[in-house]
Amino acid sequence: MNLEHLGLALHNLRSRPTRAGLTVLGVAVGVAAVAALVAIGQGMRSSVQEQFRAIGYNTVVVTPGGGEPGATALGTVADRFSPLRAEAPWGGPLRRPSSAPLEGIRALPEVVRAGILRTETAFVTSPGMPGLGVLRVSGVSAGIFDDFPGYFPGFAVGEGRNLEAGDRQALLLGADVAADLGAKVGTTVWIEDREFVVVGILSPTKAAGVGITYGNLNLALFVPIEDLAALFGSPDRFTLGLVEARPGEDVERVAELVRTTFAGSGIPVTAVTTEELSARITAVLGGLQSTLAAIASVALLVGGIGVTNTMYTSVLERTRHIGVMKAVGAKDRHVLGLFLVESGLLGLLGGGIGVGLGAVLSGVAGLSVGRAFEASGDLASLAGTFSPRLEPWLVAGALAGSFVLGALAGALPALRAARLRPVEALRHE
Repeated sequence: MNLEHLGLALHNLRSRPTRAGLTVLGVAVGVAAVAALVAIGQGMRSSVQEQFRAIGYNTVVVTPGGGEPGATALGTVADRFSPLRAEAPWGGPLRRPSSAPLEGIRALPEVVRAGILRTETAFVTSPGMPGLGVLRVSGVSAGIFDDFPGYFPGFAVGEGRNLEAGDRQALLLGADVAADLGAKVGTTVWIEDREFVVVGILSPTKAAGVGITYGNLNLALFVPIEDLAALFGSPDRFTLGLVEARPGEDVERVAELVRTTFAGSGIPVTAVTTEELSARITAVLGGLQSTLAAIASVALLVGGIGVTNTMYTSVLERTRHIGVMKAVGAKDRHVLGLFLVESGLLGLLGGGIGVGLGAVLSGVAGLSVGRAFEASGDLASLAGTFSPRLEPWLVAGALAGSFVLGALAGALPALRAARLRPVEALRHE
């Protein structure tokens, strides 16, 4: 009887193509909205997780004070014209973050390596650039690019060489900054009032580098951290530290050791594992994705109401036909199954079309996001890397869910049809 149900349901849908098509379209719009938003959310979560995997889940991120990584304020031009206060606003001594404890952290048996990065805003000029630029300059500890490549996605020296241990007043430039400064390997560039010699220029990159990672390497200016300290003072100051735990070690325990080491020097820091950061960010993205999907589900609900309306109309039009079926021996369950299969097919067809529309919509959204990143400047490195993910489970879930939605939406009309008495149904005109 199941195959007969299917054949009769298809025949009934073909006999009323306009009504069936509009009903299917209503379901398709709702499924497309939900599928597109979920695919975009999955793409965002996948990008974030990939970024953290590149850094390594055995890495601890250290930032000065009690803020989250990425929340530490970078040096600004205004800071340079304000005298450093000898005391904090609450009357106690003003303590600057110190990089000295990291030397002790490197010596811990639980730690493989550690690196330091400090970022300041500086006046920069060169013979190939008229005027004076205000650019972000990063001081890095020796070997940090090799030790933590995941923090600098897309890092590759295109001309010259990398910074090396023992370098002084050496400069490594991103591709875009080098072009703006008119600088080549060997060019002298002035940062503040001090000369730096360009030893290398990075290859252009479109690799994603936002959030927990460094950022747009095309705009980078790297110098030895000792030279940055000589320019801005406070040699113990740092913006971010990276500590890699030895394989097999409890990363949370290593993070606690980092906090304890700094606390022993009277310096508060935030030490968070990349796994914890990844969990926090993906949880936020998941909540946002669920909220957007719930909003989009309103369109799906409207599509379900359309199925119910269509099936009620179908029952009214086919009352006499139902009476004939029962008169020749059809049971209530046969009539019920016929209408449930028919409404389920309406939902399934709408789901299939909706998944296709959702894939198109999410692809268009991916292109729009890429253009927005390109226009933003600082996020240009993400252009072309974001990709919505229409996972197999999402496709299967959308199809199964739309079929169930259609069947549930047609349940009441189907029950009404099943309960019709043959004599009354045959009298219906």
